[in-house]
Amino acid sequence: MQFLTSPYFVYLCTKPRSFIFFAKPIIMRFFQVLAFSSLCMLALFGTVSCDDISAEPDVSPPSVKISAAGGEATAKVLRMDGGKLRTKWAYKSVEVQEGIFYRRDSTLRIDTLTDGRVKYSSTWYAFYVNMAKNEIHVVVSPNKSKNQRSVQFLGNDLYGAGLVSFAVDQEADSTATN
Repeated sequence: MQFLTSPYFVYLCTKPRSFIFFAKPIIMRFFQVLAFSSLCMLALFGTVSCDDISAEPDVSPPSVKISAAGGEATAKVLRMDGGKLRTKWAYKSVEVQEGIFYRRDSTLRIDTLTDGRVKYSSTWYAFYVNMAKNEIHVVVSPNKSKNQRSVQFLGNDLYGAGLVSFAVDQEADSTATN
């Protein structure tokens, strides 16, 4: 430990400008090197972490509106860039709207048909997914209530980055009394 009467301490205190003059370029150089290395690390992480999402699955159209009389609709599952789907995806859930929230349908039945399609159905809707998983077909029964109905088919790609989502909204019956 240096005392206040130490010749080194006295030299630094009596000539503070010369000390700051010599220390300033060293400190500036340190911060320049620090800033440059930080930018290099940021650029490295930026280039490594960029993900090409063009090959992830996308549903077209993402949602359909069906009249109260019921009906059918088909959605294609393609790559985001419109090309042929090569990534695999799997069923996640079917959710029914209740108020402003969607919840998993507890009455859902899953069946594999003889032609290889998988049927996800309940009392008023049925989703059919073909073997190639590039098409989702929905059949909706007539809505005899005065409430609008909505259901969502959800799936995940096997890498966990993409979401397959197909929503169906059915209009309410304008002549219904209940």
